[in-house]
Amino acid sequence: MNIKLHYLDVRARGESIKLFLKYVKQDFELDSFGFAEMKERNKESPNHKCPWVTIDGKELAEEFAILRFLSKKHGLYGKDDWDAAEIDMIADMFKDLIASTVPYLRIANGAIQGDLDTSKKEVLFPSFEKYLPSFINFVKNSGTGFLHSSGLSWADFVVANWITSYVNFDDEFKTKYPELIEYQTKVYDLPGVKEYVEERPHSFL
Repeated sequence: MNIKLHYLDVRARGESIKLFLKYVKQDFELDSFGFAEMKERNKESPNHKCPWVTIDGKELAEEFAILRFLSKKHGLYGKDDWDAAEIDMIADMFKDLIASTVPYLRIANGAIQGDLDTSKKEVLFPSFEKYLPSFINFVKNSGTGFLHSSGLSWADFVVANWITSYVNFDDEFKTKYPELIEYQTKVYDLPGVKEYVEERPHSFL
């Protein structure tokens, strides 16, 4: 496959796709752009949002749709349809967490004005307390060290990436959620991923 990934020059929603591609050793071209260009560049996307990919001349948008497609190609979508449904469930639950923190994220990336510390207390921390225990339990109960009992899946790249952001947002995250830090380390130590993570530039988001 010839793959071109179009996304902002930050981690955020495009990074899970990069991590996945690095792990499966799939070459890809990166087309990155800044926030100032985003509105105009997004017009090229099927859903007028980023990230999107061009695969063998065809366009595909939505982070999770892209990862599902790639996972089917590379066998990282469970062992059967039930596994795939559970992995989708886990990923969609995490999407709910991301959505609940959007008011904080919009202040953090400068999209709107607001007090970041207040938003942490009123938006970010309550979201962590509501959602993160479920993901700790998924890892604990999977028996694999990953989110699902079938082993590594595309959802792990989504969650591991956002943990990096959450550590940046919350100075005490590592102390509050050591199980998730241990889990993230397992994902980031994967061949291909480890080398990429060690070399990539820092990104707050």
